[in-house]
Amino acid sequence: MSYNNFLYNSEDDTLYILIYKLGNGAYSNVWYSLEFENFFSKIKNKKKIKINSRALKIHNESGYDQGITETNINELLLKKKTPHPNINYPISSFILDEYY
Repeated sequence: MSYNNFLYNSEDDTLYILIYKLGNGAYSNVWYSLEFENFFSKIKNKKKIKINSRALKIHNESGYDQGITETNINELLLKKKTPHPNINYPISSFILDEYY
């Protein structure tokens, strides 16, 4: 679900608030965002919500296929046992169903 500058990943109950655009490319935009882990479950149970600062890469609708390819490559990189110091490894990825 998305509302202007809010994105919600229902698979892992994470809310993102997009603060400002860091950059853009042919297939995506990168946003500085705040990530609220286990958002609804923490509110429901009146627990402290952990907030993380994240760079969130959002692929354009026209770049969907390119985004899937990039996600597959990132998953291969994450399986590597020894991390390379020059690679910024992704933390996670998800698809907003409302667009596809």
